Amino acid sequence: MAKLTFHMGITLRCYGNVEVEADSIEAAFPMLTADFVGEHIDITETTTDSGQDLAIIDVSDADTGEELASYDGYFLPSPYDQKPDAELLAALTDARTFLCDSYPLRLGDGLRYVALRKQMDAAIARAEGTPDPDAALIAAINAAKPGKVWCFIAGMHPHPRMNDFLLGVAVLGEAGWEPVQPLQTGATYNAVAERSETLNKRLPWSAETCIAIVADTMRRSEQKRQAQSMAEAERERIAQALDDEADTTPCMEDAKVVRDCARLVRADFSYEEAERLAEAEGRTKWLT
Repeated sequence: MAKLTFHMGITLRCYGNVEVEADSIEAAFPMLTADFVGEHIDITETTTDSGQDLAIIDVSDADTGEELASYDGYFLPSPYDQKPDAELLAALTDARTFLCDSYPLRLGDGLRYVALRKQMDAAIARAEGTPDPDAALIAAINAAKPGKVWCFIAGMHPHPRMNDFLLGVAVLGEAGWEPVQPLQTGATYNAVAERSETLNKRLPWSAETCIAIVADTMRRSEQKRQAQSMAEAERERIAQALDDEADTTPCMEDAKVVRDCARLVRADFSYEEAERLAEAEGRTKWLT
């Protein structure tokens, strides 16, 4: 078991270290109850400014002093907090997944997406008793490039490899990117590559690797956009065929059903779903 030193804010005016033996940092979190911290804290600093109340600042190896993780003030759950409702937590997790699958198209939507996703991540992490996985990374990126570049691009295209992607965006921000510049600009790629040696001192990957990550992300984004466009074109083709069928259907009632089906297809119902709706109304003559 490793010996870990948790540097923590204990009250709004006091900081200290708590040493814990655990298999991993995550395994130590359940041990850091208010009573345990109160009994084992080694006070290192007091301040007159508002600080972190029972929150983890960073974690280091107790023997070597090497910093293992930075949490930038991750708040531990209070023993007096109500336990989260399991169904509410599941709904919040599902909503986050849906949000990450969405595709905001405007700058304002992108920035709102990032802010909302961060709030949901923090809420889920607090409920589950685990730190927000992106907290340390986001803090590092903001320190390297305060501002909107990574917010804009991450908000425009949520990606499963979010950590890698944000690091790639951080590299581009370091190279002087502006949100309105297209990612396909080869000259900017070259500018980042030329500064890779400098950037490597601050980020774990080369500029070329980060560029490849961002390029891959945007390629997937374009593929998704093209797939959506093709799906819309196919829906319109089916709907138009139904409209044409309605024009040649002698029975007005049957023609109305066909036009309703075309309308449902245009509203993103599949043909099969539209067919089932028609069958539910008992009017299937035009389908046979």
